[in-house]
Amino acid sequence: MNFEKRLDQSIAKWNLLESRFYKAWSEGCLPRESLAQYANEYGAFISRIPEGWANHGDDSIAEEERQHLELWRNFAQELGVDIGDPKTKEVVELVETADVLFSESATALGALYAFEAQQPCTADTKLAGLRQHYDVTEKACEYFVVHAQDYSEPDLLRSRIAALSDADRLRATAACEAMCQALRKALDGMTPAVISVQ
Repeated sequence: MNFEKRLDQSIAKWNLLESRFYKAWSEGCLPRESLAQYANEYGAFISRIPEGWANHGDDSIAEEERQHLELWRNFAQELGVDIGDPKTKEVVELVETADVLFSESATALGALYAFEAQQPCTADTKLAGLRQHYDVTEKACEYFVVHAQDYSEPDLLRSRIAALSDADRLRATAACEAMCQALRKALDGMTPAVISVQ
């Protein structure tokens, strides 16, 4: 099986849009306090993304991601929180997974791809949900506006994975699978026990 099919299979298997958390957000039945928890705890993961790009050797995108972190902070502060240390077990595990996988170039590529390849669709869906169901300002939406049409990073990551040696390409695809799973489990861990989702 070629590496592109492996990447696609990992994304499909752990598709974030199929999580109950994002479905509830889209339908407006996710409690506002759950959104605040997400902004606070998931922000710890978002804060690791620049490190992944930097450790791969792309300082330009790393700096851009540091600026995007401030947009996430605006989202969190609109909900009355800031980026903080995660308390939910699955989010703690996500951050630990990111720290390991982002620490070196080949695995950083695969782990970043797991997130960046899904981000345009998830950002677009979350943006629509925020605007339709939650009383927030456009400043709070800006992180999602920026990422809703950002297909350049997934394409770039895919091309860089293609350029790896066979051994490193295998490590990158394994990292993609591990990160996809950790991302989905983090959302599941933050999903309220009682929630009405179609």
